[in-house]
Amino acid sequence: NEERELIGFFGETIAFKWLKEKYGERRVIDETCWKSLYRTHVYGGVGSDALGYDFEIGTGKHQWFFEVKATASDDVGDRQMVEVGSSEIAKAESCRAEGRTHYRILFVTNALQPERARIFVLHNPRSRQGLAFYTEQETAGVRLHFPVSG
Repeated sequence: NEERELIGFFGETIAFKWLKEKYGERRVIDETCWKSLYRTHVYGGVGSDALGYDFEIGTGKHQWFFEVKATASDDVGDRQMVEVGSSEIAKAESCRAEGRTHYRILFVTNALQPERARIFVLHNPRSRQGLAFYTEQETAGVRLHFPVSG
């Protein structure tokens, strides 16, 4: 679990740097764009992992939401897999039309070796392109939590 958190933190740090380099000339990209809990390790303040995304970038007419998924591996074969949670699916669903709101997954490889990291921009899993792009694992299912009253 500690290693998973470290990979996640490094992945988001790499993604933040990439977002600033890719979009920083046209948009304001600063610490307020970083929304997840990991931001507190760098900038302090309050973050949330319940939003369904890690970064939010506004362009005036459009809002972009980026969820980061990271791996320590550099072995990118023909098929890869990412797990998405219910808040991520809900946010992707709310952006599925790709009108004013856009949702993307940033898949970061080599997260523990930032100089070798690569970023793949993946479709919104609920958009028309995403539904054609991904294959959902049929055995995955949904975890339901419920209170047990005595």
